[in-house]
Amino acid sequence: MEHRGVRLGETGRVHRPSTSTDHRGVELPAPACNTGIAGWDARRLRFTEAPVDCLRCLSMGAAVPMPGQQQLAVF
Repeated sequence: MEHRGVRLGETGRVHRPSTSTDHRGVELPAPACNTGIAGWDARRLRFTEAPVDCLRCLSMGAAVPMPGQQQLAVF
């Protein structure tokens, strides 16, 4: 699962998954590089088996939790 990544909507860029806190203090899935999610709509995130190709995410190293290592509660 080391190559599991996340896309924002229909974009081609694959990011390393992480979490971010929204304006209500709720922790949501997000790209590790902090690329913005329009309107904090986490439904735009699409998990993929494609390798991560975002240079900012790759430069962050392996310290970012990957899916399966940290399960978030679903609403």
